[in-house]
Amino acid sequence: MDAGLEITAGAGLSQGAMLHLWENELPRSAGFIGIDDNFAAEVHKLLDTVRSAVVRDRGTAIESADLLARLLRARCADRPRLSSPTSCLAPWQERKVQRYIEENLESTLTVGDLAAFVSLSPSYFSRAFRRSFGAPPHTYIIKMRIDRAQSLMLTTTENLSQVALACGLADSAHLSRCFRQVTGATPSAWRRSHSHEPLSANAAKQ
Repeated sequence: MDAGLEITAGAGLSQGAMLHLWENELPRSAGFIGIDDNFAAEVHKLLDTVRSAVVRDRGTAIESADLLARLLRARCADRPRLSSPTSCLAPWQERKVQRYIEENLESTLTVGDLAAFVSLSPSYFSRAFRRSFGAPPHTYIIKMRIDRAQSLMLTTTENLSQVALACGLADSAHLSRCFRQVTGATPSAWRRSHSHEPLSANAAKQ
């Protein structure tokens, strides 16, 4: 049974068919649609009614199943069907992961570690991360490292090797490769072109 559920009181469903509907088809269809919390509460309420009424009140069971089918059809009409639906990270997961990356840019950051940090599998985390941030984890982390490198080059007098290490990159050559990928320029050329920008007070003391 797909999202176009067809359940009516006149369908003459048997008790066994009703049980199969409650245990398999309706929950699977509801999950496919990607329901929100309020809608989920209504769906589960109707499912409980169907379950309790299947044996003692078949008419009520069929009526409740019919109502649930109409609700699911209405929800399907409002949402495009996806071949492999994937959710974004929850807002709290986005904030937690983003803060963790920012605070640990100088360290090794793996997808497995980030996924475990928010209690998700690496494969699901990668898909959800891309939907939330608009880029795969590795690409996002490199961009964050280059952003930090730019900040350090503008606000300190550290050489490129030191900047690279502070951003979690192996050496100045690694920094140069990543920097060119993100900005299209070399770190040295970029730093020279922005050399007119004032250093921070801390950098001036150095």
